[in-house]
Amino acid sequence: MHIRRLAICAALVATTMTLSIAHASATSLGATLQCGVNPTGNVRLDHDLVCPHSFVVGASSASAPIKIDLGGYTLTVTRPDAPCRFSQPVATCAVFGLGPVTLLDGSIKGSVGLASVRAPSRIRGVNIDGDLWMSGVGGRFVASSISDGSVRAYSSTVTIDHNVIHHGGISLNDTDTRMAIEIKHNVIAGSPGVAIAGVFGGGGEFQNDVAGVIQGNVVTNSTGAGIGLSGALTNIGALAIVRNRIFHSGADGIHIEGLAVPPTPYLGGPVTLTQNRVGGSAGYAVNAPWVTNLPGTAIVDGGGNVGWASGASPCIGVVCH
Repeated sequence: MHIRRLAICAALVATTMTLSIAHASATSLGATLQCGVNPTGNVRLDHDLVCPHSFVVGASSASAPIKIDLGGYTLTVTRPDAPCRFSQPVATCAVFGLGPVTLLDGSIKGSVGLASVRAPSRIRGVNIDGDLWMSGVGGRFVASSISDGSVRAYSSTVTIDHNVIHHGGISLNDTDTRMAIEIKHNVIAGSPGVAIAGVFGGGGEFQNDVAGVIQGNVVTNSTGAGIGLSGALTNIGALAIVRNRIFHSGADGIHIEGLAVPPTPYLGGPVTLTQNRVGGSAGYAVNAPWVTNLPGTAIVDGGGNVGWASGASPCIGVVCH
């Protein structure tokens, strides 16, 4: 874990130097967001704005968020050139939060990156046409929407609540840091893969590295599983998967299966499945055999799970009615 965090800090320093020569290098001149001017204080939109280059918001040493109030208007970035995440130079974002940022009430055509390591960021009431990358210390993405993109979370604390995601999904990865997740009451339609995907252990095996809740989400017509957790599942601590509704997945409705590499002395979990309803899956309604090369299971049947009209026997790992 310490090695991962040292690597992140080194990448942050290198990226900060790179961003110092970005196109939008001037300081903010006023309260209205302007093309080519990186905000250093709170700004707003008072009309639709089309800009050629990315906005880099804040400084890596900042702890107070800079607020961008979109005012119901649309910000479009035609040639984004800021990285969405320190270790992903190929992916570029229209708005990159080097420090903490608050985005409110409007639309962004282009991806958004939140990478503050000092304080959490927040997005509320924003329609994003692209991806949302959440790294650093994380933050909140609430009452918003994403079209043709996904939430890609690497953060220490992630709240993804009451959003609509069309032709995308939510992906979780604990490569960067220990994660506390809340994924609640989202509607995800037409995901081209696994709608809510956790792939764990990219940075190694760490006990209790991921914990939280996946609750009350509605997932329809995903190409892959509705909810899929894989990789080093032994990294997962206490995780509740509760009252999700999953319909017409192209694979299993809920799939939880991984491999311990190398085998570890801990089993992970508990992962408790309670009152989930899964219908019309091409595979199993629930397929949760846990870690295939360790004895035992961390799956706990919380009861009330229902599976119907699935392509295979209803459930493995829990009882479905």
